[in-house]
Amino acid sequence: MNNKELNNIKINDLFSVLGEKTLTRSYWNSIENLKNICTVLPLNSIKDSNDLFLVMQNDNDLHHLIKKTKVDMTYVRLLFQLLQFHKYKPYQLKIIIGVDKKHIEKLKVNGIKTNGELLLSCSTKEKSLSLQRRTEIPKNTFHKILALADLFRKPGIKEIKADLFMHVGIMSLFELGKRDPDKLRKEMERIIEQRTLKRAIPTEKEITSDIYWAKIYPRIIGNV
Repeated sequence: MNNKELNNIKINDLFSVLGEKTLTRSYWNSIENLKNICTVLPLNSIKDSNDLFLVMQNDNDLHHLIKKTKVDMTYVRLLFQLLQFHKYKPYQLKIIIGVDKKHIEKLKVNGIKTNGELLLSCSTKEKSLSLQRRTEIPKNTFHKILALADLFRKPGIKEIKADLFMHVGIMSLFELGKRDPDKLRKEMERIIEQRTLKRAIPTEKEITSDIYWAKIYPRIIGNV
């Protein structure tokens, strides 16, 4: 696995997130057209987001795809735009709030500076344990950093929301994808009230979108 695989999304999985509960209003009028494209693309060797990214880099390949499938280029570009938003973007571990910088420095000594590098180094339980022992970072702290690294793959999840997720037992996007939106929102509301946090409760749409997108992100540390 490499960085390109961290947020590589299967085209067939997109149907579950092509709806008003998971997309911004600007996409609503195009939902049926996007679903149609997601039906056609896998039949023409475009099976995941990386396949589409490659085609979009080459005008000849793109025009060949349009000619062969007879789909509207407008909606292909719109799907590309959506997947680009969810494409993995490195997050520097040194800017994580609430983690002792000496632990981040230990990871840096081991060649790990970004969340992607950490995740790829901890893709199995054995690898995770080995890195934790080498860095001598306390287990609880190590797993917190690892959880943040995974949750930060999803756009819109930063320290405050990730902290709320972890307080209700969510330590990875895989675990987030298994939650029920209504129940999770109530749990988060309870945490905010108990801790008297000056933070608005995430909206139902926000939580629903996070959960449904988390379902289709590739699993990296869900079994660690």
